[in-house]
Amino acid sequence: MIDLSNPIRSSSSWGIVMMYHIDFHCNRNPKCDFCYNDIMKMRDKPTTVEIANEAFKQAKEHGVKIVMINGGEPLSSDMLLPVLSIADSYGLTTEISTNGDLITEEILREITNRGCHRIVISVPTMEDFYRMIPKFKLVEKFNMFLAVSSVYTNENKGYFLSMFEEMADFSSIKKLVKISLYPHPSHVAQIPSDEESDKIAIELYKFQLSHPDKHVTLLKRPMDYFVLKPYIPDLPFVTCGNDWEGGVVRVLPDGDIINCVFISKVIGNVMTHNIKKIGQNPDMRRHSIIEHCPHYRIIKEKYPELLEGRKNGN
Repeated sequence: MIDLSNPIRSSSSWGIVMMYHIDFHCNRNPKCDFCYNDIMKMRDKPTTVEIANEAFKQAKEHGVKIVMINGGEPLSSDMLLPVLSIADSYGLTTEISTNGDLITEEILREITNRGCHRIVISVPTMEDFYRMIPKFKLVEKFNMFLAVSSVYTNENKGYFLSMFEEMADFSSIKKLVKISLYPHPSHVAQIPSDEESDKIAIELYKFQLSHPDKHVTLLKRPMDYFVLKPYIPDLPFVTCGNDWEGGVVRVLPDGDIINCVFISKVIGNVMTHNIKKIGQNPDMRRHSIIEHCPHYRIIKEKYPELLEGRKNGN
């Protein structure tokens, strides 16, 4: 079945997934049009050993299931290998999210030697897909779990499904992730219409049925629920988790903690706050966040009963 209970909109307790941004610098200039780094308050400096050690110590104590290493572009950061070594020392499962440009046999060897066996490569266009094929083969050589993520934009909407079809033919790709842009002013020109997004969600559901060996995840507006409910009667209602117990904890390079890239409100710092205590006190992150969330406002106006049902654990 297609996965709508993904890490960003999980019903599990807050902080089961930690996204750790080690550096906001990227090897691409200009950056990708859909880059979310401009949405967040940028930090000029990479993370430090001290911050990483405290973050991963808390992650271990809190029961974090997976730490997703993000950038900028993590493969361009001098802190990547030290950070992976620290995570490995705490026995944490790590996953690197990368644009793939800098993947080499040497870096994959260094990564796997530090306990990281999962990698996500961003493939936004067909041109990127063909360019990444040699990288897919390298990742397969090291027996790493390979996921490919693709942002659905106005640029690729004409061939998005065709690209998924081609990627599905690669046995090395174990998971396909479709990402939608946050409704932020900097992304307006890249965002397909709601009608187009609804259609692609339905088509991806059909795609999953025809490719049962491929795990497909939708990282989409909570509105996906409404378009897919007729096809999947028992589909659980999911949202971003800003107003209840679900959601990802993001740690920025300087240790600041946020749980939404779109709003990027700092709710603490790992050097002075404990992520478990933040998770046990939803008010620390709830009220100041949901009032700015466009998804929440839409659901509150049109489907308030769903919010009440979710809050009551139904």
